[in-house]
Amino acid sequence: MGSGIIVFRSFRIMRILRLASKSKSLKLLIDTLLFVLPSLGNVSALLFLFFFIFYALGLNLFGTALWWDYITFDANFSEFGKAILMMYRCTTGENWN
Repeated sequence: MGSGIIVFRSFRIMRILRLASKSKSLKLLIDTLLFVLPSLGNVSALLFLFFFIFYALGLNLFGTALWWDYITFDANFSEFGKAILMMYRCTTGENWN
């Protein structure tokens, strides 16, 4: 029963791909996406390098800060992993009132 549903869903995906080959505008959009994908790797590497610099700065400047209202066990710069999560929270604006 479960494998039949998976096969049916794969045929639905094939139908979308067949539609993409017939539509010129959708084909142009997919070709543009495939053309841009290698550049996204460079941008991602640059963004990671930029964040890594701020991880290191956060560890050096705020690693020994006392815990208070907003500097908690989960949100601090005391360890590298927690610094990554803290930078992610700052970047996405999570829990910023």
